[in-house]
Amino acid sequence: MEIVVYTYAFLDVVELPTDAKRTISRILNAAT
Repeated sequence: MEIVVYTYAFLDVVELPTDAKRTISRILNAAT
């Protein structure tokens, strides 16, 4: 899904805590 790719690119640009990225990636994996 392109949305996931854009979201990961957005997460790379935005400085988020690692645990926040891990949580978001878990949600994305569950959504696909």
